Amino acid sequence: MTINRKILESFSDGDVKIAASFLENIYLHNHTNLDLNSDLDSTIFAKLIQASSNNSMKYRLFVSLSVISQKKCFANLIYSDQFILLTHIKNSQLLISLFLTLEKSLQHEFLTSCFKTHISIFNTIKKALKPSFKMNHGLIVEQAKISSQQKLSYQKTLLSYLQDPSFSIQDVNSFVDSLKETLEDDDLGNFVENLFTEFGKLKLPLSSKESFASYLKFFNIAVSLVVMYPSHSLLLDAIIDHFLLSLDTIQSDSWILKILEQLPIYILKKCCISISLYEKIKHNKKRNLFMKYYKLIHAHIKSVSTGNLKEAMAQV
Repeated sequence: MTINRKILESFSDGDVKIAASFLENIYLHNHTNLDLNSDLDSTIFAKLIQASSNNSMKYRLFVSLSVISQKKCFANLIYSDQFILLTHIKNSQLLISLFLTLEKSLQHEFLTSCFKTHISIFNTIKKALKPSFKMNHGLIVEQAKISSQQKLSYQKTLLSYLQDPSFSIQDVNSFVDSLKETLEDDDLGNFVENLFTEFGKLKLPLSSKESFASYLKFFNIAVSLVVMYPSHSLLLDAIIDHFLLSLDTIQSDSWILKILEQLPIYILKKCCISISLYEKIKHNKKRNLFMKYYKLIHAHIKSVSTGNLKEAMAQV
């Protein structure tokens, strides 16, 4: 058993005794269904998981706890350990329960990663979070079928919100969240496809701060929607491509960097991937433009210690 001793060095003598007792019960006596009886127990156990050197060891510790204690411990873990445990848990009910305790942004990050590396877990969560019914005061209420006219109305409303400067990112997110609750899975998938198609047809230029605000609102809602419906990712890629080409109207290099820094990290990473492949682009003007962006970004990230561009390029 290998432990990161640097983490354990922060333990007091009392903490070491508690930790040693847990390890003895688990590894010497093979005890399970252990309880964490205090906040201190939860903190120490989370540190033991963090200090464990391999994933199987982390999972062995975690599953030795009772279900109630697993939930207490999970809340004290760093996200990287939460990710490891969620991808090892065999009980789908526990998986969903723990997943829902994550912050919204971490839920999106987890689903995005799972789609690439753990598709079965992605499908399990997606299926569980999009049932064909909702609970209302303990009663099952079937979701109503939405007419084509109503769906078209929703689409026009959302497109108007995206282009109207008086509506914020939060306003648009709230509207999309309400649609996720209202529409059945197939209807929502069709809605996403139509939304991406119609927004792409707008081909908004980056000629004003209002146009950029429209892109920013769209990209913020697009992240969760494309994670739910990855089959529409090519439509999103086409919009991102037009957005990058439209950056050519910005004369200031510093403003190009400022605009890119404001994008959601998921979208920015896709931008950076496209830009980094400039050598494979056949169209001369586009290849030269993306090469310019590539050099500009690399010069920028060398001069700063943090930032979205630095994080996005590190993942490319």
